[in-house]
Amino acid sequence: MKKLMYAGALVLASVAFAPTAQAAGIAGNTRVPHVVSAAGSMNNARFQPKSYALKLHVMGRALSALTIDAPEQLRLSQQITVKDQAGKPLDVTLTMNGQKATIAFAQPVEPDTTIQINMSNVHALTDSRIWLFGLESRLVGLNADIPLGVIRIDDFGTRL
Repeated sequence: MKKLMYAGALVLASVAFAPTAQAAGIAGNTRVPHVVSAAGSMNNARFQPKSYALKLHVMGRALSALTIDAPEQLRLSQQITVKDQAGKPLDVTLTMNGQKATIAFAQPVEPDTTIQINMSNVHALTDSRIWLFGLESRLVGLNADIPLGVIRIDDFGTRL
């Protein structure tokens, strides 16, 4: 019985002190950009325009374009801005195609750079609190979009 208790304590201790995964890296240890964080705005009204932001860590090759695919219940606006890790706005061309917003960078974003994408004046057709955005990247030297995955953003606005 004591051996079982010691084994259980050892397993719990190893899980409790295990390192957590972080969205950071050393240049060259991965081949595609990855999302560092994503967040929604805190609004007090149900159908008030919302704002969403995500941070992307560019790794591997330089990033030439990024496509955000919004859920059907959201209407993106042209108010999408991109800043580098110093907070300086980046020169981009925005193309809207239905629920997709494609951000083309005037100068490719170099590897080991973190960028922040801010989406403002987003209208929700429902009062859902969980949104799933698709994300794809276009890397320099490649002719195809690379899916980066689905981003979940919880919108914790207060209901009236």
